[in-house]
Amino acid sequence: MPEGNMANIRLTVLGAGASGTAIARMASRMGADVFVSDAAKIAPETAKFFETAGIRYEEKGHTEKIFDCDRAIVGSGFPPTAPVLERLASKGITPVGELDFVMPFVKGRVIGVTGSNGKTTTASLLGHLLKVEGANCEVAGNIGKPIADIQIRRQKTAGSARARRGACFPDPFEKGSRGPVPLRGTDAHRPDAPTGSPDYTVLELSSFQLHWASAVKFAGAIVTNLAPDHIDWHGSCENYVRAKAKLVGFVERGGFAIVQKRDRETFKIGEVSARYLTWDAPFADDDIFLSLEKASAVMDGKELFRFGETRLLGTHNMENTSMAMGMVNMLGLGNAARASLPSYTAPAHRCGLVLEKNGVRYIDDSKGTNIAASVAAMSAIDGPHLVILGGRGKGENYGGLAEPLKKYAKHAYLIGEAASEIAASLSLAGCDNFSVSGDMENAVKEAVSAARPGDSVLLSPACASWDAYRNYNERGDHFAALARKHAGA
Repeated sequence: MPEGNMANIRLTVLGAGASGTAIARMASRMGADVFVSDAAKIAPETAKFFETAGIRYEEKGHTEKIFDCDRAIVGSGFPPTAPVLERLASKGITPVGELDFVMPFVKGRVIGVTGSNGKTTTASLLGHLLKVEGANCEVAGNIGKPIADIQIRRQKTAGSARARRGACFPDPFEKGSRGPVPLRGTDAHRPDAPTGSPDYTVLELSSFQLHWASAVKFAGAIVTNLAPDHIDWHGSCENYVRAKAKLVGFVERGGFAIVQKRDRETFKIGEVSARYLTWDAPFADDDIFLSLEKASAVMDGKELFRFGETRLLGTHNMENTSMAMGMVNMLGLGNAARASLPSYTAPAHRCGLVLEKNGVRYIDDSKGTNIAASVAAMSAIDGPHLVILGGRGKGENYGGLAEPLKKYAKHAYLIGEAASEIAASLSLAGCDNFSVSGDMENAVKEAVSAARPGDSVLLSPACASWDAYRNYNERGDHFAALARKHAGA
């Protein structure tokens, strides 16, 4: 399309996953010569798309072709220790991350949401509330919709009218430089913004995406919580927390931030308006205070909502709701948002009820991919639990599951690559109410057989899904299908 200014720019995109493919598609539509390189086999449908779109690619390894570029875009899944990045560095090529590449083209006010747990629910709820308030809003990022997809959709709608005006998108590159130039801000309703551009864009951001970001700006940031996660990727818990904390530093002057009060010292709060979430009284004027006694959340002397107004379960979801409602109010909205809380349904695979049969509930929390998330799920759901744990480990010490399992679970069924590691850690911590099932089929079958009325069979793995599934969605769907099969639904 003639509306971009990437003509004659050669791009190498590392990774042909959802984000890499969207970036390649966006850049190609803006005139760039794109080459995609993936260490694994590329999905047939993706390869077919590349061929149709005229995007060159390679699979099952990174060859010398990756160096034939003006810029390299690194997919968020690549750890900083990846050998291919060392090879790029040896040629003087500094790769650009997804956020640095795409964000200059995202119009409107951008709100970033990250955290160890709850970020998907918080981001999707915030998007829901902003739409109810009448805002034009997109929700994208780690939630399952690549950020570049927003730009692709805008390209399609802006189209020929924009080209006739001779307008072009901002160039994220500076001639003669291998890195991004300073971004152009996130102010809404720019004169060059095409009709239909969002007033707000809510981005759910992973620690991987934030690690690679260096020159982005946000109107607001929410960090739901911080707990050890992805230690295998980042190399240490400190590096992981440092990546998460970068989001608050990216908030522009006069913007907004919401974080846990217990994490306050982790962040460098600049010239922004900040609120700190706490359950502890007495609370300060800049706190969002949640009260179990009153079952409500308060900010700036105003009741944000009462816990019974939302369909979400558990105290962790009251925190998510408080942060979303708090941000809406900080943005000067909120009149219609509270009334819409009962209409919001949590995203799939996040403590969702699959079915209830013979007095037993089957609950899918496949998104619970670290210890903190699984503990939150177990503590949030009433009654005794039969918990399915395991998958691909992330470098955490699974002994941290021992006390919660003793307190909340009748039994745990261990599956996947990490099953033996989890078993050893639990035994060492004095926990013995578990068995190794091996895979999901056996775990569900055994849990259904052991369950009694009043019990919950809970999938909350505390691990990634990649040892046996493409993603946590596929894992959750498999659990749901097996629950229906073996429970006789």
